[in-house]
Amino acid sequence: MSFTENATDFIVTDDFADSATLEGVAVSVILDNSFVGMADSPQPVAVGSYAALGAASRGETLIVDSVSYTVSEIHNDFAKVVTTLVLKIA
Repeated sequence: MSFTENATDFIVTDDFADSATLEGVAVSVILDNSFVGMADSPQPVAVGSYAALGAASRGETLIVDSVSYTVSEIHNDFAKVVTTLVLKIA
């Protein structure tokens, strides 16, 4: 039996996700404002599907709930299912 992961099944605005825009394009993300990075300083992160966020670039703008963030890091999982954007408040 084959299993195919699909992050879009889990990252929906009816449940936990927020509506957002990445450089003006509508996306769904799960925003975590309390993520602790390697330097133990809180940095917000946005988690979304690779299909929606995988082509993001550093310096792009993500807007969630009228708050603007700048993308500082992009982390894609090896299976290219989920993308995590490390953010800075713009």
